[in-house]
Amino acid sequence: MMVEKGIRQLKKFNEELCGDKVEVYHDDRRFLMALSDGLGSGVKANILATLTSKIIITMVKEGMGLSDVIDTIGKTLPICQVRNISYATFTIVEIDKINSIATLIEFDNPGALIFRDNRLIEIEGVKEEFKNHKVKKSIFKLQYGDILVLFSDGVIHAGIGAKLKLGWPRKEVARYIHKIIRRREGISMEELADWLAEACNNFYDNKPGDDTTIAAIRVRPSQSVTILVGPPKDRSKDKEVTELLMKEEGKKIVCGGTTSKLVARELGKNIKVELDEKSKNMSKVGQIPPGGTIEGIDLVTEGVLTLQRVYSVLSGEEKLPKGNYGINKTLYTFVETLRESDVITFLVGRAINPAYQNPDLPLATGVKEHLINKIASILQRQGKRVNIKYF
Repeated sequence: MMVEKGIRQLKKFNEELCGDKVEVYHDDRRFLMALSDGLGSGVKANILATLTSKIIITMVKEGMGLSDVIDTIGKTLPICQVRNISYATFTIVEIDKINSIATLIEFDNPGALIFRDNRLIEIEGVKEEFKNHKVKKSIFKLQYGDILVLFSDGVIHAGIGAKLKLGWPRKEVARYIHKIIRRREGISMEELADWLAEACNNFYDNKPGDDTTIAAIRVRPSQSVTILVGPPKDRSKDKEVTELLMKEEGKKIVCGGTTSKLVARELGKNIKVELDEKSKNMSKVGQIPPGGTIEGIDLVTEGVLTLQRVYSVLSGEEKLPKGNYGINKTLYTFVETLRESDVITFLVGRAINPAYQNPDLPLATGVKEHLINKIASILQRQGKRVNIKYF
């Protein structure tokens, strides 16, 4: 069982830092997530939320019981004497990957939303009290495809007193999520979190009145993708590399014009370019060339320019446009495939493209490998397993 996650945050308008914090830990056996909302906003709230979430993850990871965790939090972050409330709220999710069991612990955050087969399901939990902290604890069996959405109260406060007089009720948030996952089958958790954060920002009229955090989780079987980038330095290895690509499990992407011709030749197939009038027009204004397919290959793209755009989206420099329309379809498909995959293998050919040796171009020798390494670093930080093989 694999756990896919997507996390998005909005900081309160005019604040330097978000007062919410999400910490994650995972290994082969389990997945842990703690979402904490610090009292107030800005730097102080961020410190409180960070302490809370780190204490939770560290102690749970080491096998400490809930009572000990809450006791430590209570001693570290005492009750606010003015408002008589805790300095930080939290939601904890622990997933046993071996037995497909989820434990959900909630303290003063909005209730998590759980979707199964595109339907909202309610899990009955047990309310317990630890050191004057009343928490709700739920334990339930997971199924492949289950989606859990955790969020801070910035979501239900969205638009309060303005576009939405009473804010965005939890049941309406659930209805919105249900509409998205029903219309966009297979949506990644990062994109789902994006949609929800964007909706909140719109309700806030782009000036969030509260720190807002969304953490979306889906459990599913492991998925993999193999990406062939560039032809091998030794042309005699063309067949070997193509055979290696085709033997790999999961989705397959071929990146680069020369590389796609190589693969098509070795497979005895044609390249089908996805080109319509809209993409023709957009390609004239500097967008990446349209993608295509080869029978047996899920996606065929241009090379370095496409990799640069993929890196820009993954690094946060560029926001991926909503929807897979027009020329954006190639970029959208590439990025979403990486987001959905747990194991990514790059097969990197070291043949030099003469076009990139022109000193007048902003691309230098080795730019391809440099981009792949930067993309790989981002994916590894997201907890994905990345393999790079050179030819």
